[in-house]
Amino acid sequence: MISRIKNLIQAFLFLLKLFVDLINIISSVIHGETMQNVSYKKYLKSNSNHPAVSSITDLLSFKVARFSAINQSLGGYWFKKIFNLSLNDWRILGLTAANQPIAFQMIQKTLDMDKGQLSRSVKVLVGRGYISTGPSALDGRAIDLRVTKVGKKLSIEMLKFSKSRNDIAVDCLTKSECKQFLQILKKLTDHSNHILESYE
Repeated sequence: MISRIKNLIQAFLFLLKLFVDLINIISSVIHGETMQNVSYKKYLKSNSNHPAVSSITDLLSFKVARFSAINQSLGGYWFKKIFNLSLNDWRILGLTAANQPIAFQMIQKTLDMDKGQLSRSVKVLVGRGYISTGPSALDGRAIDLRVTKVGKKLSIEMLKFSKSRNDIAVDCLTKSECKQFLQILKKLTDHSNHILESYE
């Protein structure tokens, strides 16, 4: 009998909790505070440093994305034509050469690349003898990437070529403007990365 009463009490408390949760959800929806926009509201600003926006093309994010897309198209064409590698291949090779040994997960995080896509590019680079992979010295379950001698030589050539392309891209700026632009871009990137990490 006592056991049955305990079970009834537990069932009642469970139903009561469900009822309270339901009330909270309804209240959130009524006030427009769903889980999808709570984080969004956190970053709404009453005063903004961004110029007025009348269309999507006025947004900083759109302008940066368009600039990136143009450079992706130009870079993708030339890297494929000259080195027979994609932009992603070059970025992986370049990061590995600059930071070896570097963890697979670190490259994925830095490039914000899909794991499958990254794996395919790594497979291409390994197949051509540009990089090697092996267990991490810090964590045997993780994979580290290293450049080979051939890969190192190629990465130096590709870095020089990339520098020349970047010289052309900023040819419309003065040295002072270019330096300031890169400083501002770094500041924006760090800020955006901080916001991204707050979601995780």
